[in-house]
Amino acid sequence: MLRSLVLVLSSWVAAGKYSLIIDAGSSGSRLRIFRSTDEPGPRGRPSVEAVRPAPGDEALFRTEPGLSSFAEHPQGAGPSLSGLLELAKAYVPA
Repeated sequence: MLRSLVLVLSSWVAAGKYSLIIDAGSSGSRLRIFRSTDEPGPRGRPSVEAVRPAPGDEALFRTEPGLSSFAEHPQGAGPSLSGLLELAKAYVPA
């Protein structure tokens, strides 16, 4: 059975709106960052683009183990995602 928890965090800054998605699955967690602006994109919809990891950072955008490994010790689940959130600070302007 596939289990996954998706966390979505959004923030508006001058450069646009940034959304962080953490796909926290059973085998590991992955960070995805998206930027959108008020400017209409194709088809008149808001423009949304993926923020790509810098060369060498790709592996940092995922972490193991998955959240299911914290079933016996749930207090460790939050800290297991803290590295992804810290990394996001380098990609989302303050």
